[in-house]
Amino acid sequence: MKNYLLLILLVAILQISFAQGFKQMHINTDNAIRFVENKHQWEDTVRYRAELNSGYLFVYANALQYSFYDGKALFYRKHPELFPQEVKNGIKAHSFVVDFLKANPRTRIEARRSNAESYFFYKGNNPKHWASDVKSYQELYYHNLYKSIDYRIFSKGENLKYEFIVKPQADARKIQMHIKFADAVEILPDGSLEIKTSVGSVYEKKPYSYQIIEGKKVEVPTEFVLKKNVVSFYFPKGYDKDYPLIIDPELIFSTYSGGRSDNWGNTATFDNNGKLYSAGTTYGTDFPRFTGAIKIGSGGLNNQDLRSDIALFRYNATGTTLEQLIFIGGNSSEVAHSLVVDKDNRLLILGTTSSTNFPITMGSIFVGGSSVNLLGNDYANGSDIFVMKINPNGSLNRSRLIGGTGNDGIKPRDIAITFIHNYGDELRGDIYTDENKNVYIASTTRSSSIAGISGSLQGSQDGLVVKMDENLNFLWGTYLGGSGLDFALSIKTNTAGEVYVGGGTTSNNFPATASGMHATARGSDDGFIAKFSPTGTLLQATYVGTSAADMVFLIDLDAEQNVYAFGQTFGNYPVSAGVYNNPNSGQFIHKINANLNASLWSTRIGAGDGNPDISPTAFMVVTENNCGNIYIAGWGGNTNRNSGGNNNGSDVSNMPTTSDAIRRNSVNGSDFYLAVYRKDMQGLIYATFFGENSTDENGDHVDGGTSRFSKDGTIYHVVCASCRGTNGFPTTQGAWSRSNGSSNCNNAAFKIAFDISADFQAQDPKNGFAVIKKDSVVCVDRLFFKNLSIGAQGFLWQIFDENGNLIFSQNTQRDFFFDFTKGGIYTVRLTIFNNSSCKSPLIVEQKYDITIPGFVITDSLSVCQGSSVQLSASGAVSYQWSPPTYLNNPNIPNPIATPLEDITYTLLLQNDSCTAQRKIIIKVDKLPELDYEVRLVKDCFSPYSVKFRLIVPDSLLLDVTDDRVTWTLSNGVILQGIEPPLYTFPNQNDEQGQNYTVTLSYASRKCQKVVQREFEIPSLRIPPNTITPNGDGINDTFAIEEKGAKLTIWNRWGKPIYKTDNYQNEWGMQKEIVAGLYYYQYETPSGAVCKGWIQVMK
Repeated sequence: MKNYLLLILLVAILQISFAQGFKQMHINTDNAIRFVENKHQWEDTVRYRAELNSGYLFVYANALQYSFYDGKALFYRKHPELFPQEVKNGIKAHSFVVDFLKANPRTRIEARRSNAESYFFYKGNNPKHWASDVKSYQELYYHNLYKSIDYRIFSKGENLKYEFIVKPQADARKIQMHIKFADAVEILPDGSLEIKTSVGSVYEKKPYSYQIIEGKKVEVPTEFVLKKNVVSFYFPKGYDKDYPLIIDPELIFSTYSGGRSDNWGNTATFDNNGKLYSAGTTYGTDFPRFTGAIKIGSGGLNNQDLRSDIALFRYNATGTTLEQLIFIGGNSSEVAHSLVVDKDNRLLILGTTSSTNFPITMGSIFVGGSSVNLLGNDYANGSDIFVMKINPNGSLNRSRLIGGTGNDGIKPRDIAITFIHNYGDELRGDIYTDENKNVYIASTTRSSSIAGISGSLQGSQDGLVVKMDENLNFLWGTYLGGSGLDFALSIKTNTAGEVYVGGGTTSNNFPATASGMHATARGSDDGFIAKFSPTGTLLQATYVGTSAADMVFLIDLDAEQNVYAFGQTFGNYPVSAGVYNNPNSGQFIHKINANLNASLWSTRIGAGDGNPDISPTAFMVVTENNCGNIYIAGWGGNTNRNSGGNNNGSDVSNMPTTSDAIRRNSVNGSDFYLAVYRKDMQGLIYATFFGENSTDENGDHVDGGTSRFSKDGTIYHVVCASCRGTNGFPTTQGAWSRSNGSSNCNNAAFKIAFDISADFQAQDPKNGFAVIKKDSVVCVDRLFFKNLSIGAQGFLWQIFDENGNLIFSQNTQRDFFFDFTKGGIYTVRLTIFNNSSCKSPLIVEQKYDITIPGFVITDSLSVCQGSSVQLSASGAVSYQWSPPTYLNNPNIPNPIATPLEDITYTLLLQNDSCTAQRKIIIKVDKLPELDYEVRLVKDCFSPYSVKFRLIVPDSLLLDVTDDRVTWTLSNGVILQGIEPPLYTFPNQNDEQGQNYTVTLSYASRKCQKVVQREFEIPSLRIPPNTITPNGDGINDTFAIEEKGAKLTIWNRWGKPIYKTDNYQNEWGMQKEIVAGLYYYQYETPSGAVCKGWIQVMK
């Protein structure tokens, strides 16, 4: 089977096809620092807030506050079983303030460079502090922070910079920045500034200042001045006060332990348009505004709780754009457990909260329970369940709490002890919505009673099942359990509105019905499935499992309303005859009839080592066309193994994969595992590993919660990725973010379409292959059809005329051109086939109203740089060429173009029948300016010759050849070739030199270049052997006609007294030269080597 994978983000989206392997998309990344505006979600004195590396920047009217924390300590909090001592130490944090002394109290802050996404804040129960459609920016500009001095702070890539703009005649001495609440501030020997805190240092490099004077950048030397923690600037050489001055320091947060704040991955779903929602746990959305050094969490001097909030991301269908970022929380911790979207495209969230002021619009207030810590989340006030509905525009529709005096919605592993417990099982549960927009939740509770819920607590912890209407009003709710521990983990409805719930129990008196498949407990942990009527009456319930430990994590229904369970087992789970299986494996899939009284088949899947390999995260049975293909997802590896309990066997390494997998190996067994099986487990269609794959990774995972398959076979999955600050999670070019901005974990998500999809485009080849909209009127006589289908094993193209007659058919060319001979309405149909797909055959059609325009236009052209070419078009009434650059007239059919570089012209043509666009590409052939040599050659007493050589790079050797190179001398002689033969000049004069001009012409296959150069042939006069250096200007020095020679002179005893490599006829007048006999040797630039003697007479 083929598929198409769309992987969203670190938070990233990528696409692949099963049989084609990994295929990257081109999408954009944006990790710029964002200044988020304050619309009353924070204290009113805060104007903007930006997230920094392991910290935050609070922006005020006349001050900045930097708050940082130790990001690694969050990782310790998340894994206390591995770092018990580090957890006791709490989390260090430090905040310092930059106060602009005596600044303008009425300065205006202008936000610049807005970002596309919108933020929403639902924090606390006071709607005045809820904020919708909050914008963020990449630059803040303070106008007149000081008189005639502006200040801008901005994002430069992933870094933070600031500048002071000092206007002409302004006084830069007014700039004074008071650094408050730092441990120390000092200027370092290299001129940079260090601000020390308890969690590291912030550095500002030595300031760089400049002015633009007459169009040139002039650097202005600048130094920091520090006096009693007040920083100002000194200009030792001054500056020109008639021009603006820019003071441009650079901030470096290099000593902090990582990146942006942690954001863990909990749950994901899709909306009706294929967009992806991903919810994670984040820290610092309500980061405390403190000054100086503190500790957060246990061991902290201030004993502040570590508060987490929910960060809810919505990405477009391709993962290239973050559309919304919604923060949900209160005065303590919150976690989202499950997401789903109803038929009105409204998002429903199931989660838990410990906030006494959680944002609700209806129902009871927070009750809570006992304090507990789950995966690093402090539930200081215990926990209640919340259900929230978000409108498509990001606004809050409604929200309510569900809970009693015990903890609700969570499964603390050290209290609710079960043999089966994966990392993240503390935070499971499920939310579901039916065709009538009723809302269902499956969860758990330790409360003895809950307002609006029937029954009461039967054991130490019971399952909880609730049905609500679309306005979140209770329709019914019930406890579900026995005297032990019970957890409702998954919930679905059938076409009759009956409700199925799956989960796990340790109760030997769970309310299983006598007529159910298994009426009595079977092992230490058992799975269960229960069936309720639409009004909440328990109709049937059964245990699911073996004599060992088993648990049902996820359930689904097929088109015939049979029930499927996906779970873990430590027992000898039965394998039915004739089904695909991996013997002795730790995961099971079980098909049970709708009445829950008969097993239809069951099987085991996995690595075959007797242990569960993966923690289940998503499960689906395809109902379309009664297809019945089965989809599973889960993760395993280090994080689960190291979480304690009975997870030592959590390792995906030996789980089966298919030949067309994204990846077939797992270096340390820590990966996601995704698989598709044929109906009724008649075979494995596809299986792959996915995630980071390196020896130093901690292991991608999920912090509890559900992810989902859509019924067309697309998975929308959340990930807690790249913990400990690694960066290996696979992303594609152009995903909204491709890197882990945290020193620890980051919320990632992926979207994978496992089934085939059919799509195509019609493109206009005469208009740069512009895409033609379907059902549009187009003036073309030729189209290019591009097959965009995914997962097809075969295809069939067909074109029908307006009468329905088939005029064209082919199944060999995936993409093709088609020429229309007459106008009319045509239907183009593409059918794709895949024997493993539930959708096959899949058909897509598009209609086009074709008008044959009769336009004739020049094809694309090439021209040599500096030359002109005439464009030509006909058949239209009006013509408009765009851009008009290099054209003599853009509004005529045949303009002349003289382009200097490659250019594409778009021609808009119009006649009585239609309007069309055509594109013409003009390719400018640029023959480069090549270097060449003109070298004189001679012996000592022979005439001068000349040697020419054109220096041709290797890239042009096949284009610039001997027959395309000529050298024309001013005496009429023509030489041929890149390096023509030596030429000796005739009639050379002994007394004076001669000037010549050479004209070099060289050409490529398309273009020619002509250059000229003058050179001199020196006289042939031999240097005199007697000189009289008396200053009369006659024969004063030893003269060589060809200057620039290498010369050595010896005295009569053979001692060298003069040597130069560039002789300019200056030897002889020096005072130290005495009369007598001397010997010489010189070598001229032309190569002549001459020897002789000189008599100096004084």
